[in-house]
Amino acid sequence: MISEGWQHLLSFSIRFNDHFTNQPVTEELPVRLDHTFIHPVISSAGGYRQVDGTYRFINLVAGVHHVRWRPPLEDSFRGWVSWDDDPLIQVPMLHPDELIVYDLWPESNVSIASGTTAVRGQLIGSNRSGLRIHISHVSFPSTRFALSDENGEFLFPLYEPLSTNVDGLIELDIEVADGTRTVDSGEFIPADSGTPFAGSGFAIVPGRSTRIKYQIS
Repeated sequence: MISEGWQHLLSFSIRFNDHFTNQPVTEELPVRLDHTFIHPVISSAGGYRQVDGTYRFINLVAGVHHVRWRPPLEDSFRGWVSWDDDPLIQVPMLHPDELIVYDLWPESNVSIASGTTAVRGQLIGSNRSGLRIHISHVSFPSTRFALSDENGEFLFPLYEPLSTNVDGLIELDIEVADGTRTVDSGEFIPADSGTPFAGSGFAIVPGRSTRIKYQIS
């Protein structure tokens, strides 16, 4: 292990963000470089994660470095998953002080904080895995997305303040596979937690996690 000191040269800093909040993942991840198993520098708190959520590598040899953030042969870590290839960083960087940000997504079955508005969805239909899902408030589009897992399931938290209709419900719209798949209908689980709907528009109660099955074609 290497202690950080003024004599060392920063090679790069990387931060793993929650895709939906754009904030650093609070859990410490098993970040290291592939093959060499070089770890980030130790923080003042004693772990590899710095207080600002970054992981810092120093004194690396020139070349391409493959950053790993989960255990070997594992697809996820403590409820976090990525839909992108692991980062490849060319060292030396022109500006090593420029932060590298890499997004992670919560798995479909993880617990989320009480009071969080979220959709726990499942796509019903053929070829339902690995599909990009956008859920947007009816008044403005969302840049956030989830991807369905092998069972067609996904978790889509909605952290931003969203206005409600006269019935106190948040009106939303779902898009699947950038609009190349059609959402035919949806039903709430359990049935008394919402009104079944045709098409892609639906409404949910704010401040809780809502389960919905979406029929797609």
